[in-house]
Amino acid sequence: MSDNIQIILIGGYGRSGSTLLEMLLLDRLKAASVGELKYLWQRGFIRGELCACGTPVNTCPFWGDVGGRVRSGADTDFTEVEALRLSVERHRMHFIHRDLKIPSTTYTQNRAAYIEILRGTIQAIAESSGCNIIIDSSKDPAHIDLMAEAFPGQVRLVHLVRDSRAVAYSFQTPKVRREVHWKTEMMGTNSLLRAAVTWNYINGALERIAGKAGLHRIRYEDLATDPTRMLDDLITYIDPATQDTADGTVSSHSVSGNPMRFSVSKREVRLDERWKQKFAGWRRAVVTALTLHRLLKYRFITFGSSSHEGK
Repeated sequence: MSDNIQIILIGGYGRSGSTLLEMLLLDRLKAASVGELKYLWQRGFIRGELCACGTPVNTCPFWGDVGGRVRSGADTDFTEVEALRLSVERHRMHFIHRDLKIPSTTYTQNRAAYIEILRGTIQAIAESSGCNIIIDSSKDPAHIDLMAEAFPGQVRLVHLVRDSRAVAYSFQTPKVRREVHWKTEMMGTNSLLRAAVTWNYINGALERIAGKAGLHRIRYEDLATDPTRMLDDLITYIDPATQDTADGTVSSHSVSGNPMRFSVSKREVRLDERWKQKFAGWRRAVVTALTLHRLLKYRFITFGSSSHEGK
């Protein structure tokens, strides 16, 4: 495994702007953008959902080359790889075995096996793309924890957080998954309770993982308001010596994410605060109460204010 590969891991809850951040980073860095890598096996190689290049992942030349390198010298069944991933990478498994530290020989063995697959996959992506910077916006703590173990000292964790009430509102709004090109399929929605509880869990878990990988926190609201400053600070965190370029060679073959990843036009960054007008009454009060601790911690609520202020 090449020691000069650097992996930018975007962590956070869904509907928080991870695809936007990934695309903005691609405007500044020579990097391979892989989207939500955790979905490569099921949504990519098995189901054949669209790559950001517009081609199904299982027929995309880039991912075909990656898959060939991963399979090289081994009989790799992507269905079995997906089953292995699910045995170690779900929230429940991470909570039981990493947070509660309940021992399991099977989990330990499966974890070690999947980490080896991740190492081979990242190496294959670097070789196929010719990039030594890889952007992975999988977001989930369990995936990030595995990557931090697989690549000690080579990952940069970006904690992207959005106001819990904006996230809960977004999860009430169905959206079409454009990558599913053979039928109409919607993105998942969450109840208010599930959205609030999961928002708390994911952000807390990322804070616990930060001791292994380091952490740079960005609020979606700040990114959308002042993207230049946020990106300047982020690139400094990634590597002060990194040379960003707007016209360099980049590789955008993201798997899964917001439909905006299919756009090749210049990024138009606009702050989405529709929730402030459309998410009111008891629904907003419930989410606020359940997530108040971190709304205060991340300064989405400050004393004397009901909205985000400062950083």
